[in-house]
Amino acid sequence: MKPLSRKIVLLLLVVLMLISSMFIANAQNTAEFSLKALIYNSETKKYEECSTFKPGETAVIAVSVSGIESKAVRGNTLNLTYDASKLTFQKGNSFIGINDDKDVLFMSANEGKLVVTWDTTSENMIFNGLVYYFKFAISNEIKESANFDFKLSVKELYAVENNFEEIPFTVANDKTTISVTTETVPSGVIELLKKLETVNENSLNDITAAKNAYDGLSAAQKQLLKDNYPNEYGWLSTAYDRYYTALKNASEKEINDIIASFNKDYGEILSRDISKVTLKDEQTVSKLDTAYKALPTTVTSRLGKDVKKKIDALKEKIELLNDATSEVEDFKKAYDKYINTTDEQYTVYYSLYYTYVDEAIMMYGSLSEEAQAQLKKEYARLQEIQAIIDKAIAADEAEELLREKVNAYQQKWLRLMALTSNNVAVEDKSALEMAIADYEALEEDVKERLKGKYNNMKNLLTVIESLSEEEDAENSAPSGGDSENQVITETITETVTEKVKETVFKNREFTKSIYFFVALLIFSLLMLAFQLGLWQYYRKKFGISVLSGLLGGYAQEDDE
Repeated sequence: MKPLSRKIVLLLLVVLMLISSMFIANAQNTAEFSLKALIYNSETKKYEECSTFKPGETAVIAVSVSGIESKAVRGNTLNLTYDASKLTFQKGNSFIGINDDKDVLFMSANEGKLVVTWDTTSENMIFNGLVYYFKFAISNEIKESANFDFKLSVKELYAVENNFEEIPFTVANDKTTISVTTETVPSGVIELLKKLETVNENSLNDITAAKNAYDGLSAAQKQLLKDNYPNEYGWLSTAYDRYYTALKNASEKEINDIIASFNKDYGEILSRDISKVTLKDEQTVSKLDTAYKALPTTVTSRLGKDVKKKIDALKEKIELLNDATSEVEDFKKAYDKYINTTDEQYTVYYSLYYTYVDEAIMMYGSLSEEAQAQLKKEYARLQEIQAIIDKAIAADEAEELLREKVNAYQQKWLRLMALTSNNVAVEDKSALEMAIADYEALEEDVKERLKGKYNNMKNLLTVIESLSEEEDAENSAPSGGDSENQVITETITETVTEKVKETVFKNREFTKSIYFFVALLIFSLLMLAFQLGLWQYYRKKFGISVLSGLLGGYAQEDDE
């Protein structure tokens, strides 16, 4: 090989070595810390991001870590500052979301500064995702809306390998702010209450309006009203008594005026036939009931007992209509798909549909009169469909017999056919088991037709088992904090398991790369040794030094 060619090869090897060194250096992981606020949702049993809280609630300040999925972490230290005058650190409920039985978590809070140190003797702990959960109780004494800042400062993070080497880290989001909002009393409510400073025999409408507005406030708003508006609250508290006193002193003409005003406002609904009342009248009936209860006995005695009976009948009618609306919605949800099927489908596939159509007709018969009245159109369509199916199966005696057996079973267990996962109760278990046993004794062709009902009853037994377990769980449920920690720990365990699997695969690939570059480095060293051997040979033979060989000795050799 010529000297110039050897120089080019040597230069290429040096470049490759530098590139491999850069790759290895860049392969070092960098952790990224981030801060955010969460709140625990007791319905979903999960932590959800939240920036707005109320006095008395618990804010969860979570620290997440990313970017070091392939690093086994040994320990970490960080600080978190907060406003200790309004926020109280709950050490007993705070925890780390790392599933490790060999770790130690130290937390110390003093004058608004939380110092946290975590360490473990595990050799393969993955420090990733939502790691820390710090809980802070928000003071109930906060009377005005305010913002509160949390500031994160990471002090150290070190790994298991290489004598606990430091892991480089950054803080992507070192600050999070929560807003604590307080209740306020609407100005409109205050204005209504101010009208009650003076009450006379004509103040009934003002009193009723103020009472309804007050009843519509939240518990916190009512307490705020009592604390900050004692005069207005006192006027409301005594309004009815003052009104009754004013009525006692009123003249006969004034009492008659009250009766006339009452009849003017509610005479139409009181004279209407009960059968003509609809849900559109619900608000009017509610106002009528409230106004009647506010009348003094001197007025109600003039109106007579029939008015009270009519008001009770109207309220009962509205309640029945509300119940009927729910019945109608459930009926349509269950049977609309059959009602809207074409006549041709029923003529060809009558054997698939007749069970459901008969069931729908029977279920219609079990509904309240109000619900039936709302479903007259659907019922008429079901009767049309039944006539089509009856005509299609009239010539099929076997099918007719099968249908009778299916109908007999459905009629026997009609109440169970109406059960769903929304209305089934633990007390239905025995009846369902009896119905299932009855089903299993049926002939196979009958069982095939009723297979869907059978599967539904089996599913309802599963629902009952869940209901029983929930009752047992309520009787032996742990405290809220432990339940929350258990939920998040189970979730984190599943996440960490998947991350460990992914990390093991990544580490294998990374190890292969390291082996390749180590081999490349060894090859480079061998080539360098070969070069040094050649230079030594030339130096002895021609008296050329190694340095001159590097800087141009080959040119001297060519000249000789």
